[in-house]
Amino acid sequence: MKKVVCFGEVLFDCFPSEKKVGGAPLNVGLRLHHFGLDCQMISCIGQDEEGQVLRQFLSQEGLSADYIQINKDYHTGTVSVHLDKNGNASYEIVQPVAWDHISISAENSALVKAADLFVFGSLVARQNPSKQTLFALLESANFSVFDLNLRPPHYNWEILQKLILLSDFIKCNEEELNYLLEQFQIQEINLEQKLRALLNSIDGKGICITLGAEGALLLWKDKLYQQAAFPITVVDTVGAGDSFLATLLHGLLTHQDCNK
Repeated sequence: MKKVVCFGEVLFDCFPSEKKVGGAPLNVGLRLHHFGLDCQMISCIGQDEEGQVLRQFLSQEGLSADYIQINKDYHTGTVSVHLDKNGNASYEIVQPVAWDHISISAENSALVKAADLFVFGSLVARQNPSKQTLFALLESANFSVFDLNLRPPHYNWEILQKLILLSDFIKCNEEELNYLLEQFQIQEINLEQKLRALLNSIDGKGICITLGAEGALLLWKDKLYQQAAFPITVVDTVGAGDSFLATLLHGLLTHQDCNK
């Protein structure tokens, strides 16, 4: 069975009428777990009611909480989610919280070293000690997947660039792609040339771009794949990119036809 480790934020998405367990790495991990993969989550929660509820949720879902630390000094993370009339989400992310304080351990390093994939995003690198832990775990990773998930003001280019250059696979949306192209000063004419130039600049193995209603592009093993979007009615976009990434990673791990 393929092994995946997801690293980063576990939290509650607070909508106007309800709270839901979330966090991009956890969303990806849950979906991969439901696909039948051996998935572990490295994170940190507070010694509070929200942390207890989160652990109960993971237990109900059958996902191990063995590598989720408990911090008595910081609360479990929360995010206020605001949806516009088209269902597009904006976020107010509380800082500092427990998942900003994930500590390194020999057990965590061994877990990552034994995994086929190590999945993370930019948010967990916003401050130490989680940032330091992330860089330490990347040294043990066999294949690292960086889902950018840029959330202003919780990132800076210096850290992003270091993470990108340490990653094997990048996933981002169109706005994030344009940001990367600008930072790496890539000016090729068409989108395929831009993706190839970017992948060459970062010495990566693959990159996937989500394009909303226009579908997605995948550059993998020197071949470009394009998938048109399916017509749907958007209710809200929270977690959509995470589900997409999990489905893609499952397909790549199980050697499915990329055209499917």
